[in-house]
Amino acid sequence: MTMPTPPTTLPQLPPSLTTTSAMIAEFIAHGGQHIVLSPGSRSAPIAYVAYAAAHHKHITLHVRIDERSAAYLALGIAKAHPTSPVLVAMTSGTAVANAHPAVLEAHHSGLPLIVMSADRPHELRGTGANQTTEQPGLFAHAPRLTIDLPAPSTQPSELTRDARHARTIMARSITAALGTFTHHPGPVHLNVSLRDPLAPTTQELATLTQWWVNTPTAQVTVPHHVATVTTQTTEETSPQASTAPTATLNTDIHRPIMSHPHTVVVAGDNAGVQAAALAERYQWPLISEPSSGAPSELCTVPAPGGLLRHAQRHPESPVARIVDATTQVIVCGHPTLTRPVMALMAQVDHLVIAPTDAGPWNDPTGNADLVIPLTELVSLPQHTTSHDDPPRGEWLNQWLHAAHNLTDSMRQMSSGNDLTGPFTPQRLAMLLSDELDARHTLVLGSSSVIRDLDLYGALSPQVRVYANRGLAGIDGVTSTALGIAVAQPQHHCVLVVGDLTFLHDINGLLRGPQEPHINLTIIVLNDDGGAIFHGLEHSAHGDDELFERVLATPHGASIEHLCAGYAAAWQQAETIDELRSALATQPNGIQVVELSMSRADRVAGRAALDHRDITS
Repeated sequence: MTMPTPPTTLPQLPPSLTTTSAMIAEFIAHGGQHIVLSPGSRSAPIAYVAYAAAHHKHITLHVRIDERSAAYLALGIAKAHPTSPVLVAMTSGTAVANAHPAVLEAHHSGLPLIVMSADRPHELRGTGANQTTEQPGLFAHAPRLTIDLPAPSTQPSELTRDARHARTIMARSITAALGTFTHHPGPVHLNVSLRDPLAPTTQELATLTQWWVNTPTAQVTVPHHVATVTTQTTEETSPQASTAPTATLNTDIHRPIMSHPHTVVVAGDNAGVQAAALAERYQWPLISEPSSGAPSELCTVPAPGGLLRHAQRHPESPVARIVDATTQVIVCGHPTLTRPVMALMAQVDHLVIAPTDAGPWNDPTGNADLVIPLTELVSLPQHTTSHDDPPRGEWLNQWLHAAHNLTDSMRQMSSGNDLTGPFTPQRLAMLLSDELDARHTLVLGSSSVIRDLDLYGALSPQVRVYANRGLAGIDGVTSTALGIAVAQPQHHCVLVVGDLTFLHDINGLLRGPQEPHINLTIIVLNDDGGAIFHGLEHSAHGDDELFERVLATPHGASIEHLCAGYAAAWQQAETIDELRSALATQPNGIQVVELSMSRADRVAGRAALDHRDITS
C-alpha cells in the first residue's frame, strides 16, 4: 500500500473538536464521500466538523432525525457504492441502539457501514449519568471491528498525540469495514467518548471553518505507520473471515464440476456478474434472484420462482422432469427467496457453494460437498465436452423453453399484453419487466414484492436491482432506497413496496429543507395488510378472525394523508397507463404512487397459475 504525504497541522480547538476533525479528515482520505448524521448534544462535535467539511465540498452531509432511518440511508449509499466507506453518526444512549437493524443487515450483506457513536467519558459510565449505557459491544458479533476510543486528554501537550491516535483508529476502522486485508467487508462500530466543551466559541468555529478551507482533499492523508497497524489489528479482530473452508485448487479434482451437463447456477442476493459469467461459459441455466446483480441475456431463466413452484405442485409434469434431472447446483451469493430453490439445493447429488469475495459461505441446506471461491471457479480451465456429452446448449434450452411457456401463460391469464384490468401482482411484475431498462434502478421490498418478481417477472438484465436480503427485514427499506437514489442520481430510482413496509419506515420521508435533493419514485401496493402470510402455512387453519388480527394486521391508514404530512407528492394510479407514466419520467423529488390491490385476488392468481397447464 502506498502511503501519501502526512497531513497539514490540525486546528487548535477544544479536544472534542480536534479529535473529530482528525477522524473526519481520515475518513475523507480513505475515499469516504457521505456522512449521515442524526442530531444530539454529545455528538455535536461530529456535527460541527461534518458541517464544515460538507460546506467546503469535501463530503456530502445528510441529516435525519430518526437514527434508524439514518442508518438505513447510509446502508443504501453503501449498497450503491460498496467500495467506499459510509459513516453514520449519532449521540449516546438509545440513539445507538436504533442503528442495530441496519448494522445486522450490513453484517449479513457485507457492506462497509461505519457507525460512529458519541459517548460520555468512561468515568461517567455506570454512575446513572443521563443517556449513558454500555455502548461498546451493543451490536454483539455483527461488527467486523468494535473500538471504544477514550475521551481525548484536556492537556494541550497531549492533543497532537491523541489526534494522531484518533486518525489511526479511523483508518483501522475503514480497512476493517472494506475488508481490505480480510476480504470480509461489513459494519464497524466506532464508539467515541467526548468531554465538554462540546460546542466551539464563535472564534473556534471560524478556526474550524478556515481549516477546511485551507485543507485540500489531497492533503488530508493517512499517516505512514497505519498500514502495519491496520494489517495486524484487522486480521486479529476479524475471525469471521476464515470461517469458510475452501478447497485447494487442482484442475484434475475440479474438472468433474465443469463437466456436469445437468448443472444449474443459483445466483442469490449480491452474487454479482461472475455468477452470470460462469453460467454463460458453460451455457448452464441461471436461476437468478432479482437482487443477485447477475445479468445474463443468454442464460437467465425468467420467472424462476414460478417455474420451480409449478414443478413442485405438478410432480408428473414435463417441467418437474426437467427440474428433477438436475444433478448439480452451484450456489453464488446469498439465496433466501423461495422454498423451491432451497428444495432444489437439498435434493441434488452435488451441491457446490461458490462464495463471492464480499460474502460468506452460504449453505442453508447443509448439503454442500464442495466449497470453492467463485473467483477461483471462474478461473478454472474450460472443460471441453466429449462425444458422449449432450450438446452444451440443449440443457439450457429445455429450461428456457419451459420458462417462456410459463410467462406466455401468465400473459394470457392477465388479459394479454395490454395488461388491462385491475392491478394484480402478476400484472405489476410484467409491467415492471416491460417498462424498466438501463435508465432505471429498482429497489424491492423484502416481503411479497420481491417474491412477485421472482414468481412472475422477467426483468431486463440492464436494470440494477437492490433489496435488503441480508436479513430480509421490512424495516428501513424506504431509507435504504433514498440512500441508493442519492448515490445514483443519474438513474431513475424506483422503490416498490407493500403498504406495511412503507408504513414501517414512514419516517424515512422526513427530511429537512437543506438536505441534498433526492429523486425517487415509490410505488406502494396497498392491500391493507401483510399479503405474504396468505402464501404461507398460517392461512390454512381456517380461522379468518385470528388470521386477520395477528398475522394480516390490516391498518386502515391513509397513505395520501401521511404523504401530505411528510410533504411528499402522492397520486393514486387507477390505470396501467398512469403507472407507465410514473415509471417513464423521473420525478423532481419524492413521488409516491399508490396502487390498490386485493389480497383475495393475490391468492386467486396464484391458485390459477398452480392449476394451469404450461407444457404447450
